[in-house]
Amino acid sequence: FIGDVPCRLMNRSKNLAGISLDHGIGKFKQQVSYKAQRAGGHAQEIKERDSTRTCAVCLEVYPRIGLGVREWKCGNCSTVHDRDVNAARNILRLGREALTHLHCRRAVQA
Repeated sequence: FIGDVPCRLMNRSKNLAGISLDHGIGKFKQQVSYKAQRAGGHAQEIKERDSTRTCAVCLEVYPRIGLGVREWKCGNCSTVHDRDVNAARNILRLGREALTHLHCRRAVQA
C-alpha cells in the first residue's frame, strides 16, 4: 500500500519541498506500481489524510499537531504513538479494509 500524498502539496511546504523533489516520490510510486504489476500483484494507493493523528489502536482523531511533534499520546486510550509508525499502521489497516471490500464484491458478483 502507498500513501496518496501528492508531491505538489509537499512542494508548498518550505520544510518538505526539497524532500519531495530530491527523492522523487512520484517516480517511486510509479516504480512500485510497475514492479507490483510485473510480479502479478497490485499497488494500491491509500488516502493518507489524518493518518498521523488517528490513533491506530482506538481510531480516535488527535487534534492537529505540527510536523515537529514526532510522538503523541492518545487522549482516549493513552497509547503513545510515534507519528510515522502510527501513520504506517493506519495506512496498512485502510489497505486491508480496501482489499476485504474488494474480495467481498467479487464474491457477490460471482
